Amino acid sequence: MLEINPGLTIWTIVIFLTLLAILKKYAFRPISDLVQKQEDTIRGAIERATKLNMEAETRKKEAEKLIDDAKKEARKILEQATINAEKMKGEIIQEARKEANLIIENTKKEVAIQREKFYTEMERIVVEISGTIAREILKREITSRDNRHLIQEALRKVENLMS
Repeated sequence: MLEINPGLTIWTIVIFLTLLAILKKYAFRPISDLVQKQEDTIRGAIERATKLNMEAETRKKEAEKLIDDAKKEARKILEQATINAEKMKGEIIQEARKEANLIIENTKKEVAIQREKFYTEMERIVVEISGTIAREILKREITSRDNRHLIQEALRKVENLMS
């Protein structure tokens, strides 16, 4: 059976405590320090990562704000360009209408002048033909053959004057 030996038990306890003291002095403390350093390193890395993440989030928000501002500015510029284009279009149309009206007025004046010249010339021709016909009539008595001949001659003279 099992017997407890008090001497062996004491020596086992002494050796165990000595081994525990040696391990504590030479092994546990360096291992504990190493674990502590590793924890500190990990904690620092987490803090840096958190800081970088927050900084990245801040920069992302700033970039989004800049993009939104740029979009708003682009919309304003586009709206202003559209307004300016419409205004310019109206001015161009108005100017074109003025020019068209001026051309129409000048054309009407020119037509009136040409019409007046035409009527004056026709009056002169009619007077001249009438005078010629009257001279011919007064020179002699007119037969139907003479009348036909006078009309043909008058028409030839009109053609010559017109060309």
